[in-house]
Amino acid sequence: MREKLEPAKEKAFRVESATPDVAAGIAHVRNMTWLATYPNKEAGVTQEDILAKNFENEDQVQRWRKTIESTTGERKLWVAKDGGIVIGYSQGKKGSAENEILGLYVLPEYQGKGLGGKLLKEALDWLGDEKPVSLTVATYSPAIQVYKKYGFIETDDAVSGPTFDSGARIPTIKMIKVNRGE
Repeated sequence: MREKLEPAKEKAFRVESATPDVAAGIAHVRNMTWLATYPNKEAGVTQEDILAKNFENEDQVQRWRKTIESTTGERKLWVAKDGGIVIGYSQGKKGSAENEILGLYVLPEYQGKGLGGKLLKEALDWLGDEKPVSLTVATYSPAIQVYKKYGFIETDDAVSGPTFDSGARIPTIKMIKVNRGE
């Protein structure tokens, strides 16, 4: 288990394009943020459900490495770092009808410091204004407020959230940002 990081006060964190060597850091951020965000009694999602996903195993790390290495111009990842440690990431994907934010996560101890906004801005700048940008988010995630600050609105589109082996499912909504060119 990694030791808990203590974020520096008033520090400028770096946001940069992901490289294959940060794959394990991305897997760690995903694991820790899912554990902090998604267990929910009303949804029936437990901490055990999240742990069963085993986000930090070698197969998961290799998937992240392969995703980073095989970007073809339609998908890109960014990481936020404190020194050399990955503390957050975002992922964007360019599509034919709309672009997508595929993930935006910041370690819990670094949340509320503007990193989510920086990572989102990187993805939005890269995705451009030519098409709407969509994302999905848990109905109970505090990130909804961050997305609203950046112009995303909730839609009535039906979306299916992640499902666990237990049968529990994260209730999810789709949000969309219609760009200036629309």
